[in-house]
Amino acid sequence: MGELLYLYGLIPTKEAAAIESFPSYKGFDGEHSLYPITIDQVTAVVSELDADAYSEEVIKKKWSRT
Repeated sequence: MGELLYLYGLIPTKEAAAIESFPSYKGFDGEHSLYPITIDQVTAVVSELDADAYSEEVIKKKWSRT
């Protein structure tokens, strides 16, 4: 099926630009790194997820355990 993007949050691009280097964190799956996507004045913090392994139900179950 491919890859999905998991959105962790949105921050103002002006604040994101003040970060010298984006921190290296692993995403929800523990494999893919988080990275920023900038669109005008908003920067999204996202990571990729394997669409075959992470359905909506799987994500809800993982969140309910935390």
